[in-house]
Amino acid sequence: MITCPKCGRPVSGRARACGYCGQSLVQDYFYREETGTNPARSSAGAIAGTTLGIFGCLALLAALIFHMLVLFGHGDPDYLPEMNLVWWVRTLLMAVLPVVLLVQLLILRGVRYSMVPDCVWLFLSVAVLMVVIQAYLDTGADRFYGMAMIPYLLVVGCVLVAFGAAAGILSYRPSA
Repeated sequence: MITCPKCGRPVSGRARACGYCGQSLVQDYFYREETGTNPARSSAGAIAGTTLGIFGCLALLAALIFHMLVLFGHGDPDYLPEMNLVWWVRTLLMAVLPVVLLVQLLILRGVRYSMVPDCVWLFLSVAVLMVVIQAYLDTGADRFYGMAMIPYLLVVGCVLVAFGAAAGILSYRPSA
């Protein structure tokens, strides 16, 4: 319900003119839309996608913490990873990608302006999920320094991020 600017009576928000005095409401309607401060609303699916994505990021960051604790937690030199270029790239990717996604999710807070970021995160999470599953099936926990917690956290994190991105894609409604 809106109020007629001429007679002050309540009128349906869909009406083009006031039913009491005949005042045109179309001009005020478009003016209100242009000057409104509410750019885009987040839907329930977008909020669910954001929540799943945040929990997925936390699981991926927990996997990074366990990945880094291997250096300090074991006295056995057999468990210590060789800190070559592959190790540094893997560690950097395990640190940067979840942090970038987490910052994006916290800044947007469920508002979707485009499907592109969600599509990118869906692709990346499924790709990492396939790599982790293949690595675990090939060598078991040995690839992860004998810590079975790392691949499980990576799988849970990637699945949550993938579901969150899919929920964001499904909830996306382009602005008219």
